[in-house]
This record gives sequence, C-alpha cells and structure tokens, in this order.
Amino acid sequence: MNAVVRSLRHAALPVHRALRKRKVKLFFDALQPDKSDTMLDIGGWLGEDGEFSALYNFFPRMTSINLIPVDHAHADFVQGDACEMPFESKSYDYVFSNAVIEHVGDYDRQQLMAQEIMRVARKGFFVATPNLWFPVDPHSYIPMLQFMPFSIRRRVLPCCDYWMLSANRMQKLFPSAEIIITRDCTSIIAVCKI
Repeated sequence: MNAVVRSLRHAALPVHRALRKRKVKLFFDALQPDKSDTMLDIGGWLGEDGEFSALYNFFPRMTSINLIPVDHAHADFVQGDACEMPFESKSYDYVFSNAVIEHVGDYDRQQLMAQEIMRVARKGFFVATPNLWFPVDPHSYIPMLQFMPFSIRRRVLPCCDYWMLSANRMQKLFPSAEIIITRDCTSIIAVCKI
C-alpha cells in the first residue's frame, strides 16, 4: 500500500470505526437476536479498534470463518472459504458479514457466497458491503477509484482485489432480503429475518 493511501486511511479511521459500530447497531435493531442464539461471522474479527466487540460480547456461542486467523475473542475459529462453507444447512441462527462479499471475487463467486449465507442461516442474516455509487472508494479513500480499470486499482492497492456492488446487484444476490442503503450512503445492507 503506498504512502498516500496509508495516510488517507489513517485520517479516515475514526469515521470508519463509527460506521462499523453503526452497522452493528443496525444488526441488533433489525434482527433482535436473543443471547441464546448462535451466530456465524463471515470474515469476522473484532475490528481495528474493537468496533465489532458488541457482537462478540453478545453471542456466547459464536463462530468466525475467515481465510486467515485474526483476533476472534471467544469465538470458535474456522479457517475456510465463504463461498464453500463447511457447515450444515441452517446450522446458525444468524449470519453476519461486513465488507467481505466484494472481496470473494467476481459476481459468480459473490453468488456462491450469497447462496451459502442463505443456506446456513436459520433465523436471519445481515450482509453489509460498501456502496459502489458512493463517490469515495472505501478501500483507498481515493475519489472514484472503484470505477477505474482493475489494472489501475491494483497498482494503487496491490494487495486488495475487490468487486463492489450496487443495491440492485445485492437484491439479485439476496432476493428475500430487504436492501438498505445507509443514511450516509456509504454502505448497502441485505438484511433478512427468516
């Protein structure tokens, strides 16, 4: 990551943390889980500054699936692919995912992840992703970078491949979900109570 992107990301960190905490609140408001429920956090971790700790503190029985081991607090960690999860159907009450689906690959891979989420969730799911149409790229904080050719994005962020989604694409991926664009227009959320 180049120095300009690092500086921009550092400057935006307080806003980034606040937006993540707001998503956690939206999760609780929309799905109203019980403490006895189980949850799967896809790509999950506590966050850069513990912004997802409210989820981890609420659910005593929680699993986190990720390609790489990161701090999962008390959650059971499973190393795995969100597009091919090693769980039985309806094995978790709730599935939560923040800013992962745009990183799994192109639209075909995103469909696989969406199908897996809907297969594994028993009571509901909450999938958040950055809004393609927000004018600032959320991965670099560079205006309009998400609309540049992949080759240019890769030069700016060599370690970060992503395929961002619009609200229409999210609705196609999650047809049973309500699609919410956050008030600040930075994120799109597919939320479904089954």
